[in-house]
Amino acid sequence: MIAQRSIRRHLLAGGAAAALLVGGVGGWAATTELAGAVIAPGQLVVDSNVKKVQHPTGGVVGELRVKEGDRVKAGDVVVRLDDTQVRSNLAIVTKALDELAARQARGEAERDGAETVSFPAELLARLDDTEVRRVTTGEQKLFEIRRGARQGQKAQLQEQIAQLGQQVQGNVEQEAAKVKEIDWIQQELKGVRDLWKQNLAPFNRLTTLERDGARLEGERGALIASAAQARGRIAETELKILQIDEDLRTDVGKELAEIGLLAEAGAVAFTDADHAVGNAQVMRRALYYAKAFDALIVHLPQEPTLSTGNMTSGETATRLGLSGNPPLAEVMMVERDIRLAEMTGGRLHLTKISTAEAVAAIASAKARGLKITCDTAAPYFALNDLAVGDYRTFGKLVPPLRAEKDRMAVVEGLKNGTIDTIVSDHRPQDQDSKRVPFAQAEPGGIGLETLLPISLELVHNGHLTLPRLFQLLSSTPARLFGLPGGKLAKGAPADLVVFDADYAWKVDRDELCSKTKNTPFDERPVQGRVMATIVGGRTIYRDDSFTTTAQAA
Repeated sequence: MIAQRSIRRHLLAGGAAAALLVGGVGGWAATTELAGAVIAPGQLVVDSNVKKVQHPTGGVVGELRVKEGDRVKAGDVVVRLDDTQVRSNLAIVTKALDELAARQARGEAERDGAETVSFPAELLARLDDTEVRRVTTGEQKLFEIRRGARQGQKAQLQEQIAQLGQQVQGNVEQEAAKVKEIDWIQQELKGVRDLWKQNLAPFNRLTTLERDGARLEGERGALIASAAQARGRIAETELKILQIDEDLRTDVGKELAEIGLLAEAGAVAFTDADHAVGNAQVMRRALYYAKAFDALIVHLPQEPTLSTGNMTSGETATRLGLSGNPPLAEVMMVERDIRLAEMTGGRLHLTKISTAEAVAAIASAKARGLKITCDTAAPYFALNDLAVGDYRTFGKLVPPLRAEKDRMAVVEGLKNGTIDTIVSDHRPQDQDSKRVPFAQAEPGGIGLETLLPISLELVHNGHLTLPRLFQLLSSTPARLFGLPGGKLAKGAPADLVVFDADYAWKVDRDELCSKTKNTPFDERPVQGRVMATIVGGRTIYRDDSFTTTAQAA
């Protein structure tokens, strides 16, 4: 046998794997694993002194030199398969993941209107790798090319708007001049008509002035029509500018993530965050693809073209003069996604449900046995659209705060189990983004520090029991997303919260830990407070008012 001890050293370093060599007159066959091959004790008979071993996936991976009559012992290694193929596969997967991460970073930069691409830290740390440098450089160049093309398109359209604006201004000025001419002719016509009645002016003078007046009225009408047409073209051009950005968002959404690779790398769910997937075909493909890996698709159901307003449609929006997002925008998308989930059999989680009709649609889908779950956030069961008050930007959220009937429906959905989890919807905005007129303010607010006390209102008001609340906040989310936490059990992560359910206090944005301070619950009296937070067995937060029994003694 050839170099058995040397081969064994290699095999032990990489881990042994079994193979079976079947002897017989006329030849032998082999089945192998990646790390190596071992034959059973006995007599090996071959027709020649060289046999080639085939790799299970194809190709010759080694040769076996023997002579007739050789006897081997149990465990003797007769061939070692090298790890070339394994390393090659690893390189391919690593390259694919790097390309995916770079492409995703470029897509996010395009979607957010950034000046440059912010690549993940794990890519930046490996820029000395030629392949990583090639990928990041390529995506940055593509970003710059696409950004330049969009800016060029917008600049051309802006120039067209400027030219049309000049045309409108010219038409307005000419129309004003025509009005003056018409006034002069009307005054002269009145005088000539009086003279003609006294036979002091010829009739042809009268008819000439009347024709001139009619001509000027026609020219004035043409100028008004031309100005209106130009204004219409301005509006169309402005829509084209908006469409450029909308097409970009659609293109980014069409670049579906490589769900399989990400799932194997540890991703627990896939989402486009607060950007709704307006393209039904993209959502259908995502659900189909995710189904193959039992992956969860998380989606914010807000129909994009109906969700461009500043708050929910209704009496309050009308009184404040703000554009509205109709509740229909949510239930339309919920019903579409339910149909797609039913068609594909994929797992779908709808996030931040806020309307009564959406709750009813989800309840109906669950009754049909579809793989659909959903969540809501504290603002949607604790506040309604009146919290916007006098243009209170802290109350501008995504989705917007809804009417009281919707709030009550969300509470009922939590009670009857239609809604599976409660999320914090922690979406901080810098203070400058909120200290502007309501229509210009960015939507979103902080939610982590108020999640527990606001959620405890459901317990204090008799809607939920405390164990049921913590199912919604902890154990159910962990189960849905396949996370190890969310429970107290031996061997589980020591991630705990110590709280006082009856501690009364008032939310004061200035006392919150968040730097942004923009909470929709500012100045709200609440009951319940986190006293300590323990992560991995280590206390990382402790309230100033918290004392243990031993300390108190």
